Order: sequence, then structure tokens, then C-alpha cells
Amino acid sequence: VTLLLSLLAPATTNKGKGGDVPKGPEVADGKGKANGGNPQPAPINPNPGKAPAVVKDAADLKSVTDHPDAEVQAAIRENIELESIGLTYRGSADQNLKLEAEEFEHAIVRFQYKSSGSAVGLTVEGGNEVVFKRINFQIECEKTPDKVAAAVAIRGARTVRFVECIFSQPKMPKLTPALKRERVPLASVLIEADNTQPAPAVYFTDCYFEGNKDNGGR
Repeated sequence: VTLLLSLLAPATTNKGKGGDVPKGPEVADGKGKANGGNPQPAPINPNPGKAPAVVKDAADLKSVTDHPDAEVQAAIRENIELESIGLTYRGSADQNLKLEAEEFEHAIVRFQYKSSGSAVGLTVEGGNEVVFKRINFQIECEKTPDKVAAAVAIRGARTVRFVECIFSQPKMPKLTPALKRERVPLASVLIEADNTQPAPAVYFTDCYFEGNKDNGGR
């Protein structure tokens, strides 16, 4: 009789404090982990947020050039050191980008060419209109490069405008007579259009190109 009664006993229910409660589904705690389970991957945010309004370093500049908004505008503060690592802007056909100095003085974007690094400091490969205003693009090179190198390369975009910009080559190796007879593939601005698309229109307004007092520029 006891055995039969034990088989017919109802399931244990929660009768208040201390009772057994059937375990429910795992609930995420908001930190990428499920309560009592293994860590779960964080969801991908489809909205990257706004681009930095002020560019303070190379990381900020990369965030601006990578941003997908149709209108991207930022102010550059003081000096941006690209070192020998280049950045590329691949804007869509209807995207506009404007970079200008935060203050009245020119902001500096400095690129150091090394054979082991990038050949270009900033490359423009797309976009509808790209505007640079009051920026001093500097390229430094300790020897004649073995490939085409430039501070800025324009390989795409419909229109690119440089307004009140300076293009400097402050540290340049001296050109020997032998090098002067050869093409030295170093430029402050390189315009290299792709044959598969229309050539970009590039405008320079109130800009200045300078070398250094000893060796000049290229």
C-alpha cells in the first residue's frame, strides 16, 4: 500500500519560502553572460554612432574615414602622427567628407615613408566630395623610395578640394646629379586615377608647396 501511495503522490510544488521551484529558461544578465551558463557573445551593434567631432590622433582619424554616414565632418586638433602606417578613405558614391583644422592655424598630418611600411599616408579611394581645409600634409623620407610614395594619394572620389593647405617635405635626402637624371617617385599629392572609372576632379585653392632650405623638395 505504501509503495502504491508513493507512486500516486502529486509533484512537488512551491508552497512558499523554501519550496522547490522548477528551473526556468536561462536569462541573460546584460553583460553577455547567461545566468548559470557559459558566456554568450555580445550582439553586433548595427549603428556605429557618430564620428568623432574632433580628431586628436590617428585612431580618431581612422574612425572618421571609416564612418558610413552620408555627411562626415570633423576638425583636426594640432598634430596627427600617422608614422609609417597609412589610412584609406573608401567613401560611397553619395558620401561627403570634410576635414579641417580646429583652429585658425594649420593642423599637421605627418607621414613617415619607410620601405617596410605604407607607401602613402592618406589614400582617397571613393566618395562624392572630399574637402581638406587648413591642413599641413607632411611627408618625411630618409632615402629615395623604391616605389611611388606620397603624403596623399587620390585614386577615386568624384571631387577632391584642398583649401588653404600646405604640402611640406621637411626632411628630404639631397638629390645627387645621378638621382636628378632619374624619376624620383615621391610626391606630396599623387593623383592616380583608375582606368575603370572617371578621373577625379582635384582643386587646389590658396595652397602652398614647400621643401626645406637645404635640399628643397620633389
